[in-house]
Parts: sequence; C-alpha cells; structure tokens
Amino acid sequence: METKQLKTQTLNNLFGYAENWYQQFFKQIKLPKIKIDNNQINKGIPNTDIPMSGRNDGWFPLYGFEIFINKFKLFLEQELDTQITPNMQLIYYPKNGYMNWHTNSNNPSTRIYLVRAIENPLSEMEFQDKIIKDRPLWSFNSFKIENKTWHCVNAKTERLSLGFQYKGNKTIQQLEEILK
Repeated sequence: METKQLKTQTLNNLFGYAENWYQQFFKQIKLPKIKIDNNQINKGIPNTDIPMSGRNDGWFPLYGFEIFINKFKLFLEQELDTQITPNMQLIYYPKNGYMNWHTNSNNPSTRIYLVRAIENPLSEMEFQDKIIKDRPLWSFNSFKIENKTWHCVNAKTERLSLGFQYKGNKTIQQLEEILK
C-alpha cells in the first residue's frame, strides 16, 4: 500500500510540474491560426491507408521542449523499467480541433500519450472498436498501433498531447494500471 501511495504522490508531483509549466510557459506562446474546417471524422474510416495526418489541419506540432519531454521520458522509463522513445513534439489542438482518421501504419508500436484536456470529457481518441475519453487536466492514455489501427482525435476542448513509443512487454491494461 505504501508503494502505491508513493507512486500516486510521484505522479501527482509530475502532473503538478506539468501544470505549472503549462501555466507559466506554454500559455505565453503565440500559436499560429490553426484551420479547423476540414474535420472528416464523422465521415467514417477511409477506404485507403493514411499513414499520417496532415499538419495544421485541426492540430499543430510544437518542437523545442526537450527538458519538459525528457522529464516525462525519465519518469516512464523508471516506472516501466524499459527504454521509452518520445515523439519529441507536443501536439496542440485548439477548441474544436481534430486529427482526422489515420493508421500510423508506417510506425506500429504501443503508445503512451501524456494528455492535457481542459474540460472533461470533451476530447477523445476514437478507434474502430473503442473510444478513449481524456480525463481533465493531465493524464496518460495507452494504446497499441498495429498495421492498420485506424484512429482519430476529436478535441472539443483545448488539448495538448505528447506521445511516447513503448517497446516493453507490458499489456495495455498493465500500463493503464501503472500510470493511473
């Protein structure tokens, strides 16, 4: 029980660090205008593979946050006892932002995403067979991308995410238990 309380406190401290970073630094960034007029999510899954979603189409990548990213990378490596590879970009979604259906078929792996969503449960990742609703403020989402795992993001509230690739042998259920 003591170990679980320590882990919970460590995670709360880490999310506190993230929220402080967000309030003190991220909110000062002048973000570009992001177009949100091409949301194709409700049209269903396309007939042909789309390995990657187009940039500045409902979302925007942000680079240059290595210290922030590495803090979470080190936490995940310590908790999961394996090497973690960060995507090295934060993805910003404005209110009503999105990432249209795509597969990441060019890069299958187990993913862990650090997510910040303001309003609950107004942003989500949708898959062919499930929906992962974001929790308020900071949390982790875990899922597996295989050859043709169709998925999309629908952000009806402002959303920030940071992805990591996990190459260990824990199941999604085990990852979710460790990271909640």
